[in-house]
Amino acid sequence: MKSGERGVWECKRGGRRLLVGAWALLTACGSCWGQGEPGGAPAPAAVSVASPDRAVLDRLRTDLVSFGVLQLLRSIESPTVDDYRAAALGLRIARRTAPNDAELLRVESEAWGSAQEADRSLECTRALLKLDPADTVSLLRVASSSMGKLQDADQRLKAYDGLINAPSIDKSVRSRLALDAALLARENGDDRGFLDRLTLSTTLDSTNKEAAALYVTYFLDRTSDPRERFDLLTLLLLADPLDAEMHRNVAFELRRQGAYQGSARFLDLARTINNSEGKQLTAAQNMEFMQSVWDTKGADKCLEELQKLLDLDIIKENLRRDTLTKAGRSPGPEQDIRLPPALERLRLMIHVARMDDSGAAISVDSLRRANEEAQIRLRERTDADEDPNTPANLRPGAVRRSLTLDYVWVRLFSGMNLETVENDLDLLSKPGDDGTAPISDEAVARFKGWLAAIRGEAETAKKLLEPLAEADPSARWALGLLAQRQGDTEGALKMYELLAREHAATALGSTARLRWERLKGTPMPLPAKLREIESAAMGFVPALGDIARSPRAFLTLTVEAVESRIGPLERPSARFVLRNVGRLAMGVGEGRPINPRMLLAAQMVIGGRDVSTQIRPEVVSAARRLRLMPGESIDITVPMGRGDMLARVSERVTGAADYRWSVTQGFVLTGEGGFTAGAGSLRAQSELGKRLPLDPGVDNAALAERVWRAAVALASRSRRSTTRLPSSSRASTRHRHRMWART
Repeated sequence: MKSGERGVWECKRGGRRLLVGAWALLTACGSCWGQGEPGGAPAPAAVSVASPDRAVLDRLRTDLVSFGVLQLLRSIESPTVDDYRAAALGLRIARRTAPNDAELLRVESEAWGSAQEADRSLECTRALLKLDPADTVSLLRVASSSMGKLQDADQRLKAYDGLINAPSIDKSVRSRLALDAALLARENGDDRGFLDRLTLSTTLDSTNKEAAALYVTYFLDRTSDPRERFDLLTLLLLADPLDAEMHRNVAFELRRQGAYQGSARFLDLARTINNSEGKQLTAAQNMEFMQSVWDTKGADKCLEELQKLLDLDIIKENLRRDTLTKAGRSPGPEQDIRLPPALERLRLMIHVARMDDSGAAISVDSLRRANEEAQIRLRERTDADEDPNTPANLRPGAVRRSLTLDYVWVRLFSGMNLETVENDLDLLSKPGDDGTAPISDEAVARFKGWLAAIRGEAETAKKLLEPLAEADPSARWALGLLAQRQGDTEGALKMYELLAREHAATALGSTARLRWERLKGTPMPLPAKLREIESAAMGFVPALGDIARSPRAFLTLTVEAVESRIGPLERPSARFVLRNVGRLAMGVGEGRPINPRMLLAAQMVIGGRDVSTQIRPEVVSAARRLRLMPGESIDITVPMGRGDMLARVSERVTGAADYRWSVTQGFVLTGEGGFTAGAGSLRAQSELGKRLPLDPGVDNAALAERVWRAAVALASRSRRSTTRLPSSSRASTRHRHRMWART
């Protein structure tokens, strides 16, 4: 006896009572698969129901056995491999009277998989494929398993190519097989074969995210053409239009090229997706957004947005203080409310670009206070000096140097508070007392050259900065500043334009562009190639905005009771349909635009009593397709006779039951162990259905002994065993356990 199985039957006394009620239904109908009580005792008088045919009785048997097996498995807190194997065997027994029940096959396949019986799980998958040849998920699994049996790489490639080029196989399956073949070819050193099969994989199915990622990575490293790079990155968007990171990658690439309007569009799409998922912007993402506002809507608008953020923080602090004061509590000392340093530096750069000394002074003072507070906090971190596991760049000495270097940059960029800059640079250029490494010689030359440029020491500045200008944007900015101070406006414009074009993705590039426009008096012109890319970016799949805002832009979900009225021996079933109503193919699966996980809940009233809270929702997977093309749908009918609903209706077979289904696609678990709609979820509810009652003339209590004997007889026949089991309805726990273990 496995320790993980102990206590199963004790835990399921209530479940046994429910099974007794359900078995009573069969026994009362005089069925029990053509037999009465073992030993030939006469059956009780039949209740007033239409004579059920064999198919109905077989279906009830299937439901009752599978219900018992699943309830037992769910009662085990931590099921073992043996528990799953026993459950799989039990489900296989239940399937003897329902060989074409696809849902039961899927559950059995999962049980075999959890039992580490891959061959038996695959056997179920093959059976599923026979029932539904359009099930591309099962087809891919079967095809991939066949490839794994071939040991020789050349044989496997040949077999792969045969399947890849078979037009009868769905393109989504061929695409994934082509990717596997491409990776195998690369392992064999066949670069041409790798590239050909990889290209074919992306061509066959645009939703194959893994193939698209590999294809894009391969070619991005091999092209510098702006339009080609944009077109490559959009392949990833087509593979998953709801991946915010993909949108952000496209936005960065466009920004790097200087296509700010297109970049802003994809950045907004990324923010929309993050907002729908309830994610807050990180500091880096907030910086991206503000810089995008500057580049697309102007410096004034960016300053306005930054001020809104500052005002909001001030309002929150004032509200906090007022609340504490009214409650009779001390609000403490007034807080110095400032923008985060990164955003304050962005505001400083706008002021410097516009040559606004008063605005720059405010930003410099804010950054000075932030730096001083950080230095004070750093002095309190004495424990980090002694912790050998602290990374070198997080040790107090390294952090202190970083803070000093940041403030050196702030003073040089603004041209203010320069009195101690030289002393700070001298300290930074030497190793620290704690062994902290000095800054590089290039950094020392850049900052000293920058300081010389501010002071008008042209020869010194040029000597230090010109060797760095090709690769160092700060050195180029300082040379532009030197030319401007010397009255060489054309030289300054040249430096600023080079900086703006070659470092378009940086805030310093935006600063140079704004300074150029101030000096020139006109907007910096956009090259023809860049205008073409802007147009392509703004016109790429106009529906992306709607898709990012709501899945209803491309997906519909409906659910219905298969029959509005059913008899007492019939089980209620739910049918739900997921349909792609958009214009793009959409991938199906975890981490794909269409989440296949469904939470199917029932609302039920039996004999005037609402028992909805006693019926646990059931999880159903709609993973029947790898993708949905426009207009395609996943149509699933799920019999609801194997969960809590069967338990509830079996308790009160004489009461009429009214029920309806509600389904949540893409649900998530809550911290309390419940369920809720996740980001981008769809919900639907069915119309009301009704289950008709049995006559109230059945005494279930009197049938309990008879039912238990019938259940024992069924278990004995199902496992083809001659072992004599106890006939008492109060069989011992040991015997009950043995029956479960032998299932």
